[in-house]
This record gives sequence, structure tokens and C-alpha cells, in this order.
Amino acid sequence: MSYDIVETIVTTRKRVMQPASVVQLEGEIQFTKYTPLELAVSVDPKFVELQRYVGHLERCAKIIQDDFVLCGYYLNCIKREGLYRYCIDEGLQGYTNFYKFCQEVLGISTTSAKRMIAINEHFCSNGKLLPEAYKKYGSSKLAIMATFENGLEGKLTPQVSVRELDKLQKYYSSHEWQVERNTTWKEDLRKYEKEQEEKRLAKSTRLTDKKFQSAKDNKSENTVLITDNYKAYTRFFDETLRNAENLPVEDKRFVNIYKELTDILKRLQNEVLKLQSSDVMDGL
Repeated sequence: MSYDIVETIVTTRKRVMQPASVVQLEGEIQFTKYTPLELAVSVDPKFVELQRYVGHLERCAKIIQDDFVLCGYYLNCIKREGLYRYCIDEGLQGYTNFYKFCQEVLGISTTSAKRMIAINEHFCSNGKLLPEAYKKYGSSKLAIMATFENGLEGKLTPQVSVRELDKLQKYYSSHEWQVERNTTWKEDLRKYEKEQEEKRLAKSTRLTDKKFQSAKDNKSENTVLITDNYKAYTRFFDETLRNAENLPVEDKRFVNIYKELTDILKRLQNEVLKLQSSDVMDGL
């Protein structure tokens, strides 16, 4: 699994921000006229704060290999304080969706924004500093580790690969994050791989044990389920329809009667076949 946190921030194109004059505050439905742009009297301090955070974010992005944690911090600040609402979106109105703001203004995808914020919340407690124990992991690994629960990320060491982390995430989540605490992550990884092998083996065994019969075999079995009564009905309709086909119908007076007779015979024959099929299926 590949994570593009570094690449998306460094290479994406940013959009110039402008202050919104109409803002929808958190928890409100109506927009509020908030910044007197028309008179150019002042700029709302919230927008100034947004500019400050975005400035920090862009500077961090230039050295994101070291400061991706700070990028997550500033994104988290903008989100938690609702500052994105003060940047103009359409018309005079500010943004109402944080991730739309990230995509359109900052050029950061929703996925990358969520991952960096998750790292900030999970490891930094919404602060600027990453604990020493996690500084050797890098953004891609921390993005996966931020999804761990019950402190299971504490089992890991920097030697774990992104591929191994992905497997461990699946293993822990499939066990509702309730696993033994006295095992190492390498032992847990072996358990996961063993479970997967057992599942593949069980599936293969089920397919091997499943017996498929040819149409001829099925037909021979089903004939046992067809009673003598059905055989008699079938023989009757077959012979009657054959005799009806041999009736002389040159006389136009008999054409309608002949058609009505054959229609009745075929309808009754179909009803018998349906009952027969139903009984056969019930006997399987």
C-alpha cells in the first residue's frame, strides 16, 4: 500500500485565498454577513489567523520530509477552529466543507489531509511535537499506525515495513483490536499469515470436496423421483397430442375446434410438468 502524503503537498498547485464576506458558522444553517469587505474597513481576524496557519503549512511543506507532523498540526488547527469558513468559496460565501477547502485552496487531497490530521491527533495529542519514540517511522508508516487502537502501535519497531504494517492492521482489526500483549509484532505477523494460509486451505478443501455431477447423472437420479402417475400423465398427453396432429382438419369448420383442443392439451401438459418439477426439487 502506497501513501502519497509527501508528494501531494509538495507538487500540488495552491490557490490564492480571499476573505469571505458571508460565513456559515459551525452548527448554523444560515450564512452570516461577517466581514465588511465592501467598505474595505477591516479584514476579519479569523481570516488573518487562517492566513497565518496556511503560511506555516506552506513553509513546512517545503521541508515536509521532516515537518509533515507540523503540516498535520496546522491542518488540524484550521479544521478544529473552523477557519476555512472565512475563505471565499463561491460568490461572497465562505467554505462550509473543510476537505473541499483543502482540495481547492491548498491542493491537498482529502485522503492526505485525513492522514496527516490523524497522525497529529493520534501521536501528538493535537500539538506540534511528535514523541521521540515515533520519530523514526516516517509519514507513510505513521499514517497506518494512526488507525491502530488500544495502544497496539506500541508493539511496533521502526524496522516494520509499510507492507507488514498493512497486514498487521488487518490482523488487529479483524480481532477487534484485542490481541495478546506479550507477543511481538513479528509473532503477530506470523499468526496473521498462518490464519490466511488456513483460510486458503479451507477454501481449497471445500472446493475439492464439492462433487459435481454430469447432466446425464442428474437425469438418471431425477427419474427415480418421477412417479408412475407422472409417467402415465406424460405418456397420455404425448400420445393425445400426436393423435390430434393426425386429425384431418381440411374442413374449415373444425379449425377453431382443433386449435382450442391442442391449446387445452398443451396447457394441461405444462401444469403436469410444473408439478412434476416441483416434486423432483423437493426430493433432492
